[in-house]
Amino acid sequence: MEDRCRHAGRRLHLSLEQAKQSLLGQWVSIAPEIRPSAAKNADGSVRPFYLTRDFRYLGEDRFELTIVNNADPYGKASLARIYLRGHMHWQGDHPIASGAQRVDFTADEDYTVTPLAQRFADLLNKVAGAGYATWEVNVPQTVLGKSFAPFGLVPGHNFMEYDLVYLNRDMLFWRSQHRWTRFRQGRKSSDELADPARPEMSGFRPRAGGCCGLGSGAYRRALLAANLLPVASQTPTSKI
Repeated sequence: MEDRCRHAGRRLHLSLEQAKQSLLGQWVSIAPEIRPSAAKNADGSVRPFYLTRDFRYLGEDRFELTIVNNADPYGKASLARIYLRGHMHWQGDHPIASGAQRVDFTADEDYTVTPLAQRFADLLNKVAGAGYATWEVNVPQTVLGKSFAPFGLVPGHNFMEYDLVYLNRDMLFWRSQHRWTRFRQGRKSSDELADPARPEMSGFRPRAGGCCGLGSGAYRRALLAANLLPVASQTPTSKI
């Protein structure tokens, strides 16, 4: 491995096949990830919501991802579980972020939503009742290939996320709008890092849109209308 990898400072460069091999297995968020909502608090600050991710690369360009959306920064008030399974389409080395791979994630095998709170189930029955059975707590329903307004899904189209993957020192980073999300194998928790290709980016920047529809404006407005977003919160500190 050492004779096929090279380091540039602290950056590890992997070939495509090495990246795929290193990615095999399970990766979990290091801590609850914070997301901006479309709403603001009275003081003008952005009202947040939170999520954790459990990602598995299955080999042969297939993945599965479980997202749990929470109303609090400690992951105690879970709202929904989203499960996706599908294919990764590798687009090659990133021209700017050295050592990273461009990847398109397509949920073309499964996309399931499970309400974990009664208020969230009630919300889905109001905004996404057509074409579905009654939404109930802990009862999953597939939204694959269907219309699902809260996540911006339309009939006949699979959800796709255009992303960037970087691996280094048993850590997995995903980039979206200069936000790299950390995952570590075998540990529950996420951290926010600056884009390594942009050293001037020194802090968290909200992404445009959201992972698997969770960051969509319609979804965040729906959470706000149902009073499922916290008015103010303090994000817990995590250490690696």
